[in-house]
Amino acid sequence: MMKQYCFLLALSTTLAACTAGADYAGPPLIGSATTAHGTFRSASFEVQVDPISTQWWEALGDPQLTALINRALLNAPDIEIAMARLDRARAHLDTVKGAAAPRITASLAVAGLAKSDELAPDLLPGRQTFAAYDGGLQAGWEIDFSGRNRRKQEATRARREAAVASLADTQVVLSATVAQQYLAVRAAEEALTLTRRRAASLAEIHRLTRLRVDGGTAGAGDAIESAATASVAQSELALRDAVLLEARNELAVLLGIEPGELQLVSGGIPLPPADVHIPDPSSVLRNRPDIRVAERSLAATSADHALAMAERFPRVSLTGILGLGGTKLDRALTPPSLLGLVVPRLSLPVFEGGQIKAEIKSASATQAEAAATYRKTVLAALRDCDSALARFGAQRIAYARTLSADNAARAALDLTEYRRKVGSVGNLEAEMSALKFSEAQLATLAARTALTASYITVMKSMGLGWQGYRAADYR
Repeated sequence: MMKQYCFLLALSTTLAACTAGADYAGPPLIGSATTAHGTFRSASFEVQVDPISTQWWEALGDPQLTALINRALLNAPDIEIAMARLDRARAHLDTVKGAAAPRITASLAVAGLAKSDELAPDLLPGRQTFAAYDGGLQAGWEIDFSGRNRRKQEATRARREAAVASLADTQVVLSATVAQQYLAVRAAEEALTLTRRRAASLAEIHRLTRLRVDGGTAGAGDAIESAATASVAQSELALRDAVLLEARNELAVLLGIEPGELQLVSGGIPLPPADVHIPDPSSVLRNRPDIRVAERSLAATSADHALAMAERFPRVSLTGILGLGGTKLDRALTPPSLLGLVVPRLSLPVFEGGQIKAEIKSASATQAEAAATYRKTVLAALRDCDSALARFGAQRIAYARTLSADNAARAALDLTEYRRKVGSVGNLEAEMSALKFSEAQLATLAARTALTASYITVMKSMGLGWQGYRAADYR
C-alpha cells in the first residue's frame, strides 16, 4: 500500500509541472505607427519631446495650486476610495495564496457518560460513570496538478496590479481636475471683478444718456436702450456670484473639505510655461495608468481562461489524519490509542452537462472583450494626446490675438482719456471707450483661461500626475 501511495504522489508531482492553458503573451501591438513617428503629429515646433516630471503643475508657478494638488493627492475622497480598492485586492491575493497552502486542523473532545438502573441515580447507589477522550490532527492538501492555484494567483495578482494602476490613474485625473477647478475659481473671481466694472460703466453710460435726453441732444430710445443694457449687466452680476460660489464648492469637495470652508488667498490665472515639454509617444503608452489598468485586466482574463480549462483535468488531494483517544486521559497518548491514516484522492469530471465547456467559452469571450478594451484604451489615449496638443496650439494663437486686441483697447482708452482731459471728447465717449476695454479684458480672460485649461488637458492626456505607485510597492 505504501508503494501505491508513493507512486501516486510521484505521478502527481510530475504532472504538477504541466499547467493548463497558454501563458499570457502580452497585449496586442497597438500604436506602432505613432511610436515609430517619434512624436505626436499635432505637436508643433514649440513643443519639446523630453522626459518631464510627473508633477507638471509646478511649471505653472502657482504655489497655492501646488499646495492644493498635493493636499488632494493625500486626503481627497477619490484617493481614499482607490486605496480601499487596492487594499481589498491585496487581501484577495493573500486569500488565494492561503487557499493553495496545506490546511491543518486540530480537534479535541471530551465526553462523559452516566447510567443507572435506578429511578434516582443521584440518590441511590449503583450508578456507573466513565469519560471518553478524543483528539487529533487532520491535514489536507490539493496538489496543483493542472496549475489551478498558479493560474488563480496569476489572475488575482494581475488584478492587484490593476488596482495599483487604477490608484495612479485616480491621481492623474484628480490632479488635473483640481487644477481645472482651481482655474475655474480664479476665472470666476476675475470675471466677477470685470463684470462689476462693466456694469458700473453701463450704469454711468445710462446716466449720461439720460442727461443728453433731458438736454435734447439724444432721443428717448437711446435712454431706453441704455437702461436695458445696464439692467442686463446687473443680472449678469448675480449669475457671476453664483458661478464663483459653485466653483469654490466644487473645489472644496475635490479636496475633501466641506463647502464654504475652503480658504484661498487672492491670486490670478497662471499661464503655461513658454517652453512646453512632453514625453514621447512610447513613454505615454508605457506609463499612462489607464493603459496599464487595461493591460493588467487583459492578463487577468488570460489567467481566468487557463483556469477554466484546468477544470477538465483531474484533481489530486491528500488527506492525513492523526487521532488519539481512550477512556482515561493518561492512556490517550499511549501507542495503542493512536490512529494514523493517509488518504489520497483522485477525482475526474466525467459528466457535467457541458458546464465546463460553457465556462471556457465564457472566459474566452471575456478575454476577447478585455483585448478589445485594451485596444480601445490605447487608441483613445493616442487620440487624447493628439487632440489636446492641437487644441493647445490653437489656444496659444487665440490668446496671442486676443492679447493684441486687449492692448489695442487699452491704447484706445488711454487716448480717449487724454482727449477728454483736453476737452475734445465728452464723458459719454470716454465711458464707451472704458466699456470696450472691459469687454476686451473679459475676452482676454476667457482666452487666458482656455489656454491654461488646454495645457492641463495636455498633461492629463500624457498620463502625468501620479506619484510613483507601482505594483512592486505593494508586494
